Amino acid sequence: LKATGGTGVLVANDVKTKCYSCLTVPDYIYSGPCYHTGEDDPALCASCIANGSAAAKFKCTFSGAELLGKCSDKASIKELFERTPGFPFFNEGGWPVHCQEPCALISLAPTSEINKLVAMTKKKGGWSNVKELFPGETNDSSDMLADCAPDGDITLVAYECLRCQTRQYTFDMS
Repeated sequence: LKATGGTGVLVANDVKTKCYSCLTVPDYIYSGPCYHTGEDDPALCASCIANGSAAAKFKCTFSGAELLGKCSDKASIKELFERTPGFPFFNEGGWPVHCQEPCALISLAPTSEINKLVAMTKKKGGWSNVKELFPGETNDSSDMLADCAPDGDITLVAYECLRCQTRQYTFDMS
C-alpha cells in the first residue's frame, strides 16, 4: 500500500537519531502514530516500517482505523496495519476499502476537490450523487462536507483505490 501525498509523517532527522529497529541513522525519521504496549513511541525509519521489521520487533501497528468495507486478503490487511506509515488523524475512524482492497491514503483533500464534491451535492439527487464515495457515512453529510477546509476543524481525507483509481473520502474533525 502507499501513501502518496504529503502526510508529514517522515521528518528530517536533524538530530541524527538512530532507528530503534535497525540501529542506523536515517535521513528521515517516522513521526506518525505507533500503536504498541510500550510507554514511548520508538524512533523508526521508513525502511523498517515498509519491510515489516519494526512491526515485528515492537509488536505494533501504524493505524488504529477500522476497515470500511469487505477485505478478505489478509496480506493487504497486514500491509496496511504493519507496513504502511500512519497518519496523525484527530479522530481516526475508518480506512476505505474499494475493489475488496484497502485504498491508498492520498492526502487531505484540497479546497478545489472539496468544492467539486459540494457542487455535486447541490445538483438534483443531492447527497446521493456522492454518497458511494464516503464509505461509513450512512446519513446525509452534505452540510459537513460544505464545512470542510484543508486547515479547518473539519477536514476531508482523500484515498484512492489501487485497482480502479476511484477516490474515497472520510471526514476528520478536531
